[in-house]
Amino acid sequence: MSAIRENEIVAGLVVHLDTDILRRERTCETNAEVTRQGTDRAVIGRHLFLVVESALATRTCLAVPLFSNPAPGGQALDESKRRGSFDFWTKGTSRFSRWQHWRIPFDALIAASAQERTTEADRCTYPGTPPDFAKIVSWVSKNHAQFRIP
Repeated sequence: MSAIRENEIVAGLVVHLDTDILRRERTCETNAEVTRQGTDRAVIGRHLFLVVESALATRTCLAVPLFSNPAPGGQALDESKRRGSFDFWTKGTSRFSRWQHWRIPFDALIAASAQERTTEADRCTYPGTPPDFAKIVSWVSKNHAQFRIP
């Protein structure tokens, strides 16, 4: 196991992140909905994320949490594109929520990946094409919830 290094933060990286650390950093933002009753729908605890965009100039990335169970707004990833040997990632179905994106500075992602379950030689990846990632990113503009610090 080893934390993610900055040069690994590219579109297609699949990484376990501790969202408690992301929240503590106070530099991350999400557009996950907060209901009228005040329920925050942003994922909590350790969660698997797919990086869909990476900007070296600002040292930030855009990532989406992944889910194994169907849910409203969920969209399945192409299972044939999954790479890596970690069973939790390679078995079953992986979906992303069209309604939850996270803007994460590289330093926060590195800190939140301290307990990453893979090694640098066997990272989990989703080697999609630029149009694959652009489709996921396009949901940001369709989301009615604004980005906020969780």
